[in-house]
Amino acid sequence: MWYRYTVWPQVAVWLEKPDGTFISTIYVTERVVTGDYTAAPKQGRPEALPVWSHLENDDVDAVSSPTTVGSTVKYGNNLAEHLPAGIYVVKLETNRSYDWNAVYTKKKSGVNGQPSVLYRAELEIGDARTEAVFQPFGTGSINGGDGATLIGLKGIDTALELFSDMRISFEAY
Repeated sequence: MWYRYTVWPQVAVWLEKPDGTFISTIYVTERVVTGDYTAAPKQGRPEALPVWSHLENDDVDAVSSPTTVGSTVKYGNNLAEHLPAGIYVVKLETNRSYDWNAVYTKKKSGVNGQPSVLYRAELEIGDARTEAVFQPFGTGSINGGDGATLIGLKGIDTALELFSDMRISFEAY
């Protein structure tokens, strides 16, 4: 007997000051917040988004949404309205289970496959519309044991192909 299901990537997006101080979560897929993973142990999947999971998070229920199936996610909130004008760092962490490769084998990395991939974009918040493109820069813990960011992408391949284009924008209202 076989059981089949589709594995969608999990995503978290958050805002930081340029010095790395966490400000707030912008978006996170619902499955990460609820821990409702198919065939997961009781503790969920701490390895899914380990960097975001170890942050001092605010009310994530207010920013979570079901994992999207379409090609574009458009999500907005009024977080930027309350921030002083300036440059901010937006980080995005994503992971898809079972994406093994020659470096991150099933034996070495369990259901996780390749570790989460971290992206960053610098976004100016002010009076004008601005947009920034996310660039990959590191990975999270393979087993979710800590929230450290490992700089570099050695051994990562198909995990960089989860999305064709990732951007974030700000528009003053």
